Amino acid sequence: MVDYAHKKGGFKKQSFLAAVQDAVVPHVGNYPGDDQSVVVLDNCIIHKQREFVDMIEKAGGIVVWLPPSCPELSPIEKACRLIKNYFKDFGDELAELTPIAQLDTAFERIVG
Repeated sequence: MVDYAHKKGGFKKQSFLAAVQDAVVPHVGNYPGDDQSVVVLDNCIIHKQREFVDMIEKAGGIVVWLPPSCPELSPIEKACRLIKNYFKDFGDELAELTPIAQLDTAFERIVG
């Protein structure tokens, strides 16, 4: 996981596509020595949009779908575990921040 986006109230089609354009597409194909980037997704209905897949493929990436009901393979599950552990260890330092700022801080410190 190299980036993320959040939106109060959740994503709809256009806001999701805009977030992909801003937060995912810039990373696709930016790894020296790799011919293609792989974007791994669960089977959430919003991920199944043709426009989304086209964006990734146009940027030089490929989309790989996880098997249904398989959270142990989901990168987001691993990322959430890291963030939860960060909150356990450093929650007192984050207490004065808004929830979104807490997530941003945790993500930045974990991913760098």
